Amino acid sequence: MNGTADFYGYANNKQSVTIHNVRGQEDEFTLSKNGFQYITHTSAYIPILDSSKIKLDLYAEVAELLKNTITPKPSYIKVVSHTIRSSLTDLNSEYTGMPGPARAAHLDHTPVGAKKYFHEKVPHEDASRLAQMRWAIINVWRPLKAIKRDPLAVCDGSTLRPGDLLPIQMDYSSNARAKALGGEKGLTTTEGWMKGVWRCMRLLSILVPETER
Repeated sequence: MNGTADFYGYANNKQSVTIHNVRGQEDEFTLSKNGFQYITHTSAYIPILDSSKIKLDLYAEVAELLKNTITPKPSYIKVVSHTIRSSLTDLNSEYTGMPGPARAAHLDHTPVGAKKYFHEKVPHEDASRLAQMRWAIINVWRPLKAIKRDPLAVCDGSTLRPGDLLPIQMDYSSNARAKALGGEKGLTTTEGWMKGVWRCMRLLSILVPETER
């Protein structure tokens, strides 16, 4: 994605870190304690045979999955977008519309950016009421086929310390993929976090076994 010079500067700042494999320990991690949760779920719509039905079928399935997973059970769930990643490089993704794996440790939103995103995606008649309650933006990641490279890694949120996160301003105004997905109204600046992975935190790999899930 197009970002600022700072974004690319931090993204290219390679550091050596220890990554732990969570196989056999999946049940130890929860959204409320660690910021992520491992779930085994068989989708009725994967492999995706008709991409035009993603929003109709997969969105409803994901909403139901979240409703049955999150505790306490949420009173409102809205699935707002999706991204299908391939093995293409980030450079190619700008022109093909198919993003490759993200190479930099990051969070999608700062608290300020998350509030802006919330009000952009939730209908106004619901947003004013729901904003007074506890809410969260949750990403659901799942493999579309057997994972043999570029495994997903997540950070154990319980190991974060003040100062581990660095705010980065993102500008999508010239991003071809963002324009294709969101139209002109979706081309805004937003705030995200770059993770300071050189600090003391726990990175966990959730590479699934060599079978489709």
